[in-house]
Amino acid sequence: MSSHLSQNISIKDIELNARENGLTLKLYATDEIQLSEISGWFNEATSWSYLTFYNMRGDINKINQVSRPKGISGFEAIQLNQSLQIGLRSINQISQFEFYHDKNDSTVIASLRYPISTTMAYIEKREITSKEKNKTFFSSLINVNTPYYLISIILAGLLILQI
Repeated sequence: MSSHLSQNISIKDIELNARENGLTLKLYATDEIQLSEISGWFNEATSWSYLTFYNMRGDINKINQVSRPKGISGFEAIQLNQSLQIGLRSINQISQFEFYHDKNDSTVIASLRYPISTTMAYIEKREITSKEKNKTFFSSLINVNTPYYLISIILAGLLILQI
């Protein structure tokens, strides 16, 4: 795509989502965005990530009103002469940027990934929480002072009689 044609591309809307392994931004444009026209980087000193869309424009007021999911503590879009820049501050460090688009439409997905250590810590925490819930449930089954205990004894007796 020539530079002249890409000057007419505008970002119409943005969706932000937080996931266990990072953040995603879904960008809706007026025309196909070349992935070579997008760059991203993370500033470790400030915890801000920046996405730059070269030769593109956007309605800054509308973009800055985008709904922010949990995990994003700051968001700002700035229109520069030759590019649209989006900055976002996340609660976790961003270690990798990936950009995807469907050649049949003008949507681009920017995937900002957390370090693998952050993702693994989340998975371990989720597993511990799940085990604690199961432990609590099974503890209530064997507690003599609950109706679950009585039901468990009756069911066990019925099963033994069937054998």
